[in-house]
Amino acid sequence: MLIEKNFLTELLQRMPDLSLSIWGDLWQQKLSHKSKLLSYIRGDGLAAQQLVCAFRCAKIVLNFLRQQNKGAHNMRTFEVPACGGFLLTQRSYEQATIFFTEGNSIACFEGIDELVYKIRYFLEHDEERIAISEAGYQMVKKNILSKYLTQLIDHRVL
Repeated sequence: MLIEKNFLTELLQRMPDLSLSIWGDLWQQKLSHKSKLLSYIRGDGLAAQQLVCAFRCAKIVLNFLRQQNKGAHNMRTFEVPACGGFLLTQRSYEQATIFFTEGNSIACFEGIDELVYKIRYFLEHDEERIAISEAGYQMVKKNILSKYLTQLIDHRVL
């Protein structure tokens, strides 16, 4: 949560008019009572049907990778495109090259400067954002995760 908190706090400083919504368990308990993020918390983690609605209604869904996922992915990598949402995620090798193609079926950022730039860019370029969302949906629909897992299973070392 520290990574997300730092990115979101800095993001709001740079983009104070950004329409931001935060859902998730423990946000209220983990944030200082002085945190500006408190006013953006909409509730605890969402159930599957609510998640689909939230991802489809949001213009951009942010994804932050925990330290143990650096270079890899998390389930949000697949959940957002599967729901037809637009995913803007911290860049990782797996997300940008194995599962998706950066700039085509997924959008990625490295640091806060690139995050701010890409949010502004994709909020102004609806057609490109929608095209990336659709391409991401098509990739997930092709069962890319199950194909990847099959490759790992087939090549395991006994």
